[in-house]
Amino acid sequence: YRLKYLITPIFIPAWNMLTQLAFAQRNTNTAATYIAKALANSPQDRDARLNQARLKLASSDYKGGIADLERLTKDFPRDSQAHLQLALAQVGANDPRQALLTLNSAISANTNNVDAHLLRARLQIAQGEWNSAIPDLNQLLRRFPNLPQAYYLLGSAHRVRGNLDDAVAVFTEITQRFPADPQGFQSLGSVLREQDKRAQARKAFEDALKANPDFLAAIDSLTELDIAAKQFDAAVERINVYLVKYPKSPLPPLLLGKIYFHQQKDDEAQAAVLKAISLESEV
Repeated sequence: YRLKYLITPIFIPAWNMLTQLAFAQRNTNTAATYIAKALANSPQDRDARLNQARLKLASSDYKGGIADLERLTKDFPRDSQAHLQLALAQVGANDPRQALLTLNSAISANTNNVDAHLLRARLQIAQGEWNSAIPDLNQLLRRFPNLPQAYYLLGSAHRVRGNLDDAVAVFTEITQRFPADPQGFQSLGSVLREQDKRAQARKAFEDALKANPDFLAAIDSLTELDIAAKQFDAAVERINVYLVKYPKSPLPPLLLGKIYFHQQKDDEAQAAVLKAISLESEV
């Protein structure tokens, strides 16, 4: 009896759950069937309507998906997630200004919608609205002090605005709060390099490798510093380790080619770069 009840068409949550599974399996035709069954029995069901909009967006029908989501947010004005989905669709349709307005509604409906806060900050930074993004992110971090995405956005906002000392302070805090994350050290080192503090930048990149010895972005950055300092032998020695460790990665031979180029070893540089290209084509 219980199984029969679960597969009865009028049991809308079951159809909606099956729709989510179909989306996860990227089976849009099956998802469309489940959505149709749910809406046929409950045309105003919030989840079924949201899934219908998602289905249209998945097929790049942004106009139809956005129209569905606009109707949904009108019917459920306090549904923060529906507003967030609409904003994401508007971003996909290259309408960041409207997305920002929608995100304001999402946050007004639920001030704890962290995803809406983060997306709004990303859009603000992309639009050059640093005077809005920075205080918003500071306020968000006061409420959620262990939110690494917010720290990275805040540091990036300071960096692109030219507040490099503030960016260093933010990225330094990331390395203290999240010492196992190599990206924090990498971001810190990048800003220090912009400030021409090469010794401190090198330490930050080395700390990134201590956090994760396989963090190739730090290898790239250290190679750049070695080339600038003409420490070619040290750079080659480091790259050789990764050539053995990652024989299928195009990055180590590309970096090796860069080193040889600056040493004016043209033949070796060409061979290394061609090797990188061949590996890239295999990926």
